[in-house]
Amino acid sequence: MALSVPFSQNQAFSAKYWYERLQYTWGPQTLNTGNTPVFNVSKLNSTQVPQWVAELSGIAATQNANVFLDIAFDRNSIPALVNQGATDALPSGVRSYSGLLVRATRNMSLQMQNLGFSSIDNFQLNYQVAMRRLTVADKILLGISQFTQDEQDALRNKSIDIEGLVSRGAIPIPIETQIERTYRNRLIYSEERLLHVDADLSDTSFLTIRASETGGDSFLVLRHIAIEGGASVVVSVDRDEDSNYMGVNGAAFVDADDRPWDVFVPALRYLTFHIQANSIIQGVPIRIVVWHVKLSDILRIRFGLVGRGQVPDDLYLRVIAGVV
Repeated sequence: MALSVPFSQNQAFSAKYWYERLQYTWGPQTLNTGNTPVFNVSKLNSTQVPQWVAELSGIAATQNANVFLDIAFDRNSIPALVNQGATDALPSGVRSYSGLLVRATRNMSLQMQNLGFSSIDNFQLNYQVAMRRLTVADKILLGISQFTQDEQDALRNKSIDIEGLVSRGAIPIPIETQIERTYRNRLIYSEERLLHVDADLSDTSFLTIRASETGGDSFLVLRHIAIEGGASVVVSVDRDEDSNYMGVNGAAFVDADDRPWDVFVPALRYLTFHIQANSIIQGVPIRIVVWHVKLSDILRIRFGLVGRGQVPDDLYLRVIAGVV
């Protein structure tokens, strides 16, 4: 059976469309005693000058007084102590906890510690990792002193005054605000698919959604996915040329209030969804929400579809700076 996809260096390096937030699942499976690595990414950027930041959030886990989380990122860590990281303090029903936000540009790891004397059956851990392209404002806030030539030009541009805006707290602009300003205001329509899908031992594609073929001026964003699989069902997503870009275990979807996972997976051409199970299952209920969004010059710059000289220079530097 296909496995759910863990966060990895390859996943970090595959990010390309400015901001991408993926859901990851560990289990449900047996959690042995001692330490169990969930992921350990030693290199989050493929270049010497950091261009991306990884953001860990949305932790959810089976409540257990003997299990603790150990998160390490860059030069910091949240150790698994009795008073910090206990999974029995997380919301019940394996519901997501939104209080955690860990940012790293160099390395990040997550492991579980089972301090009990026996293994734990059917343990579940869910988490999200977003990859976000850094702006000059982000780098100043995070204390990063390495800049590309374009970023240095934006820093020297007196009409923008990035350092002054960061000092006053006007930028960086929160990601949800940026999404509202540059995605939702370009929304053509939001497509919701309510499906009953059969699953068996073979990997089967059951849905492909394509961007509108109008001269390449629109793209897709996978926003929500909900899987009510019961038994172990893996649903995976192909994004453009990236096969199995996101793969999650449907049995992990056990939120008491039946909320979908809030993801953000852009695609310029198509999204294809696959399903696989460890037995024959008929009629797996699946809900999928995909945005159809019209490209703008700001998004073309953020996605790396145009370079300097192909758009007005002031706009290009403002996007690089993070003031729009």
